[in-house]
Amino acid sequence: IVVAAAVGAIFLWPSGSPSTGSPDSSTQAAPAAPESTPQVSANAAAKAALADAQVGRLYMAADLMSSLLLDGRIQQAFKKRADALFRNEVEFLAGAGRRKNMTIHALEAADDYSAAFPESELKQLKIWGEGLGVGLGELVWKRLPQHGDRDIPVLKVWHPRWLRWDDWNHRWMLQVRADENPSGQPEIEIKPGDGKWILYTPYGVNRPWMWGLWFSLSTFWLLKQLSLADMAAHNKAHGSPQFVGKTPIEQVTKEKREEFVGMLAEMVARSSIVLPKGWELDLLECAHDSSQAFERAIKLADTSFDIAILGNNLTTEVTGGSLAAANVHREVQGDQAASDDGALCGCLHDQALVHWSEYNYGASAAAPLPHYAVEPPEDLKAEAETIDALSAGLQKLDAILAPQGLEVDMAAMTERQILVDPRVKGVITVYSEQPLPVAEAW
Repeated sequence: IVVAAAVGAIFLWPSGSPSTGSPDSSTQAAPAAPESTPQVSANAAAKAALADAQVGRLYMAADLMSSLLLDGRIQQAFKKRADALFRNEVEFLAGAGRRKNMTIHALEAADDYSAAFPESELKQLKIWGEGLGVGLGELVWKRLPQHGDRDIPVLKVWHPRWLRWDDWNHRWMLQVRADENPSGQPEIEIKPGDGKWILYTPYGVNRPWMWGLWFSLSTFWLLKQLSLADMAAHNKAHGSPQFVGKTPIEQVTKEKREEFVGMLAEMVARSSIVLPKGWELDLLECAHDSSQAFERAIKLADTSFDIAILGNNLTTEVTGGSLAAANVHREVQGDQAASDDGALCGCLHDQALVHWSEYNYGASAAAPLPHYAVEPPEDLKAEAETIDALSAGLQKLDAILAPQGLEVDMAAMTERQILVDPRVKGVITVYSEQPLPVAEAW
């Protein structure tokens, strides 16, 4: 049986030589799919971005990172990581010199810090630094009357696609419009920490873009995009069944066959068709549903995103209540937030606040070090269990001392340092700064 395809229709006719003619022997196979498909182009673009980044050109890598951030799962993971840091209150560790308290008061009470570093800009700088390995920001100096006419370096984040590393001369170069550069050159040199530019490199200064998450994320992002496209094509195939027409062998002529194919093609727009006697029309549908394979691939990609960005996937993958999973997630999130705090706040201090302190107070050493109070949330359940264990232990101790005519002095016990080790069941250790009487120690 030879198969001929039409728009939305398939026509079957028998091979061989019917009485009124035979199929055209010049029928050719359908051409192969072209190589330049969108999927192939995306894969080639990712490889080209890596090749460009190897020599310090970040144009394609930054654009790829922008595409990654269009994925909702990746975007939310980066936001969740940023929120884990910025939801904490910022504190300031004093610098050196006689004016260190003045700088802390200006940043904290006068709110110079919030004016200089809006949270929205800090989040962008942080996400670019972690995703691409390099976050670029410009310090726009403004004298603000509401801040005592102090000069405030207001952070403005740039898209790093215009940034490149000149490995030959060991310097950062930024492409700008010629009319914005007094020298008329298309590029200017970026000097991080000069009071004009901030370069956030949380993975270090040695080829930081190669440590960014962008390429590892792009591998699973590409898998997800291919799976979504294949799933859409799969659903289209299931939702668009093919019409199959059959005719008696003695009635098949070239003219009738072409007429029948045309009628089947029109079935896309028409709801009914009248067939001659002996002719048949069937509906051909996909027999198997393979969508689960696409769903597994998408889930794998989403899980990989969470692990790469957040360090775990416990908040999205663990089903039901799990105290162990919650504790692990809290510990990982706390460690990651502490690491992010050190990298970001160190960058802001060394590349911005020292200049702010120098311009306004004449002492760069007085610049305080910002610090987000990243502390694990209180485990109220564990604390309640500790108190309950202590209460039960004291009751047992009181019962043991009763035959000796002794009793536990509860008032004195509450004034002492009491440590309950939750790892050792039933053991309560009582610490006191003063020596205990023999009977009480017993």
